[in-house]
Amino acid sequence: MVFNRDPLGIASSVCVYILLLFGDYAIVYHVLEYGQHEGLGRSFGALLSHCLFAMSIVCHLRASLTDPGYVPLSKTKIDFSSDLEKTESGQKKKKKREPPPIGEWTVCHRCEIYRPPRSHHCRKCGRCVRRMDHHCPWINNCVGELNLKYFFLFVMYSGFLCLYAAVLITVEWLWNREESAQDSTTDKVITVIVFFEAMTFGLFILVVGSGQTVAVLCDRNAIEIKRYGHPMGFPKTPKMALVQRSAEEVPDFCGCCLVSVPVFQTLSLQPNSPPISSTAWFRLSESLSLMHSSLSQSPCSSINFLLSPFLCGSSNVFVI
Repeated sequence: MVFNRDPLGIASSVCVYILLLFGDYAIVYHVLEYGQHEGLGRSFGALLSHCLFAMSIVCHLRASLTDPGYVPLSKTKIDFSSDLEKTESGQKKKKKREPPPIGEWTVCHRCEIYRPPRSHHCRKCGRCVRRMDHHCPWINNCVGELNLKYFFLFVMYSGFLCLYAAVLITVEWLWNREESAQDSTTDKVITVIVFFEAMTFGLFILVVGSGQTVAVLCDRNAIEIKRYGHPMGFPKTPKMALVQRSAEEVPDFCGCCLVSVPVFQTLSLQPNSPPISSTAWFRLSESLSLMHSSLSQSPCSSINFLLSPFLCGSSNVFVI
């Protein structure tokens, strides 16, 4: 469980809860007018609104409080003096680096650690996150390997709630013009406000959701798409194959995880690779073990995927 004490992130999360609560209240008591007019259709509509509201809140909490996949910090600092070049004035500046190929271990110059492939540093959190997509202020957390599924579900359920509100209000205005004309001024004002809210945030959620869907389908996060583009027709390596390969490269001797020769060769081939201490090797093997344990769980079915925020012990890794 993580909680970022960012004032802007906390305020944004509270704003999300207020908007969702207001939308559910307006749909049930001012659009459907539940309690004033009885009927099976109104009862079903109110129940559907409550379900979408509850699922959105639960998914938001899980995405906010779940560890996004922080890379463990190392107690041993790495010397990056070789990465600095002197200018004519004698001042040192960092050398320009090209984006590393996808699938290679990299070095974070801010955390001073070796990090697994496809990990990126979040300046807001001050940590490296495995398969980081972006830092979302609306959930006050990073979107990474371990909470991407909850963030995707939150976007999906909140998008359904916005669509449901917009369609319901449109149908109410077109089909029940006489009843709508007799509504009180309060009902009319609240209905207009919730319709504007549904359309505004619905378009925003549509953009975010389409971006996340494309990222999942092409198996690249937002940072990788910005750097390398969309891999159209690019064959993907199955995740379990990557896990097995990582497990083969980290044998277990007397209960101690030691990094074998293939990983050492991978790191030693990188330009300007600094020497690695025994503590750094241990932290490197610990990261591999965490990645192995998080990805080795079986994929959820479609029903378990949709209800996963309520299921205890369900895998929180987005497996495609």
